[in-house]
Amino acid sequence: MCGFQKKGSKDYKNAIKQAEKSIRKLFKRKVAMGKSINAKELIAKRYGKEGSKEREEFRENAFANYFGEIIKNRRKELNMSQERLAEKVGKKRPYISRIENGEDIRLSNFSLIANALGLSIQLTVE
Repeated sequence: MCGFQKKGSKDYKNAIKQAEKSIRKLFKRKVAMGKSINAKELIAKRYGKEGSKEREEFRENAFANYFGEIIKNRRKELNMSQERLAEKVGKKRPYISRIENGEDIRLSNFSLIANALGLSIQLTVE
């Protein structure tokens, strides 16, 4: 499994688990038509059961969006424009925009961008 982390932060698997836990808590508190909404059921209804093709596509898209947010936030922390980041990695500005908006990214390009932003990538075995 591939992990991406900013120095001092949790890896993305832990961040995703925390986000899912927060979503579950939020939906359990919400009331619709007088009854509680179970987050696991809602996610399964919208994106399919765990292990299904639809659910895996949802998770892949969620990770792509998560990575895009990390890249965008770090770029902004550095007061760097998309244009400048694109120049540093030998890409065009629209490519950086697509990545920041959740388009899937090749690992080789992800590594280039992470390095340009002073981020590290960690690979772990499950």
